[in-house]
Amino acid sequence: MASLNSKKRAASPGEGSSQVAKEKKQRLLEQCEWIKSEPAWKTWIRPDNQKSPILWIHGPLGCGKTFLAHHIADSLQMTNDQPTTVTCFCDAYTSLESIFRSILAQLVREPKLGAITQSMVEESLKDVKEEATVSKLWAAFPRRTESKVRNYFKDCAEILIAAEKAKEDMQRFIDSEVQRYPNLVAFQDEIVSNVLEHSDGNFLCSALWIKALASTVNGNDLTSLDDFPTSYPDLDLRDHILRWVVAAIRPIGLTELANSSAVVTNSFIPNIESKAAEICASFVMAQDGVLKPIHYSFLVFLSGKHAGLDKIRNIGSEQANSEIARVCLTYLSHSAFRNFPKGPLNVADAASSHPFLEYATLYWVHHISKAVEYNLELQTLIKAFFSSSNAFIWLDVFLPAHLSRSLLPPPPGRTINSSRFFYVFTLKSRIVNYFSGEAKTEIDEQISSFLRKSYEDELQDARSQYGHESFPAVRRMMDLAEVYGWLSGLKPKATSLLEEALSISSTFSENESEFLYMDVQQALADDYKRGGKYKEAQALLEKLVATAEKLDAAGRRIMVALDSLGWVCMRLNQFPEAAAYLEQPSRS
Repeated sequence: MASLNSKKRAASPGEGSSQVAKEKKQRLLEQCEWIKSEPAWKTWIRPDNQKSPILWIHGPLGCGKTFLAHHIADSLQMTNDQPTTVTCFCDAYTSLESIFRSILAQLVREPKLGAITQSMVEESLKDVKEEATVSKLWAAFPRRTESKVRNYFKDCAEILIAAEKAKEDMQRFIDSEVQRYPNLVAFQDEIVSNVLEHSDGNFLCSALWIKALASTVNGNDLTSLDDFPTSYPDLDLRDHILRWVVAAIRPIGLTELANSSAVVTNSFIPNIESKAAEICASFVMAQDGVLKPIHYSFLVFLSGKHAGLDKIRNIGSEQANSEIARVCLTYLSHSAFRNFPKGPLNVADAASSHPFLEYATLYWVHHISKAVEYNLELQTLIKAFFSSSNAFIWLDVFLPAHLSRSLLPPPPGRTINSSRFFYVFTLKSRIVNYFSGEAKTEIDEQISSFLRKSYEDELQDARSQYGHESFPAVRRMMDLAEVYGWLSGLKPKATSLLEEALSISSTFSENESEFLYMDVQQALADDYKRGGKYKEAQALLEKLVATAEKLDAAGRRIMVALDSLGWVCMRLNQFPEAAAYLEQPSRS
């Protein structure tokens, strides 16, 4: 908690504060009063304190650090002899610009500041951009401030929040939480005593326990607190939402959440935002159309190993990943995708009609790799998926359409096709590694057979529908050659298929077809390189460069071909030629 001048300033809920600040401002009477007996506080708050203007408050997750910061801020705001108090509470999504804007917006409305200072702050506020840097932040204030602020981080006062120190606060908090639920009031003493004993000073866990209890208690029947309730209305949905908070690879959109929730509840929830706040004890929030934890500490708490999480089923990181993988795979296995049209996918239309499709397509394998090991239900679902036509629609339609939007993009390849299949076989390896023993061998063979047969069938269909020497047939020949190249014992078939594709595509004349011809040349040259046929690869690549130079928009193909030529020439001990190829600039 830092000051902007040599006097103390602490954080308080300004207009720029987040929703969490507003939530935590509603404190109980006498809460946080224990801090006044702390020696560090007494030293820090003194007007003549010359040691450090920073008060460092730290402690375990969920122990009330942000809560205490609000208490301090409010106390300073209500004290006449303290200087101007401004605040900015940060979370995982806070940017430097948002911090700067929050502070300046509060300063510009501060009546204690003179007109000149206010004018300077207003000008600084106008100049703040997304690319704001720390050096620009310093520039908005007098230059003498920089050295002072940098010096603040030396010898600062510190307070460690321990469970014993905040025990009275915890008791008041539990009391107040129980009072929120009329059906718990009759059991207040028993609940407070038990939760206080097991909370270990964690306010987050205590609130979740009491929320769960409130949903199970009816009349005079109180389930033993040692046998914590494992079912109540909306429990499945609550757990589902919290799992997304814990394990989503990116913040999940509310529409995506509603559609994924339908897999769990078997019904669509149109008011998912208010439902999430209701059943998750206000620990999640919607911001900019996506679901986020109300506080970063809550995310870390749910992802950790706190003993209290034993009372909340299947929320830990591995369990959350297992369940999200199951939801994604169940979604992709839906009958609506069984006979989905093949061919290019309009991503915008797909997002409108199937909002959860992008996330499920791109990340189900990621969640498999992070899941609880050897979950039988999940393994059974994987086997069933690769026995259905849905798997090919995912592989050949959905994945290529969405791959450029992935946070886990494929590595660059010689051609777009080679890059895509490199990615596909990387995913295959991660899926196979989720199994063990004989089951691992079986799923490896199943997916390999699925890939080979699927693309063999697609090639046959293309030849039947468009002709043996058609553009679509050559495309499918390249796909199948990629599959053959990755599967044990089938590499000679890949070479034969690419040689046939080269012969056919050499007769194409339109620009698009000539690009395909160059892609076949590059793929076959790469195949020759892997087989040690360097002379053959060199001849192909030289033809490719000559063809590409005649066409517009062929720059990337030339760059890749020149790189390949340089490598081949080195293998042939043609070092001057290799250097010449590698030194040529990219022509884009």
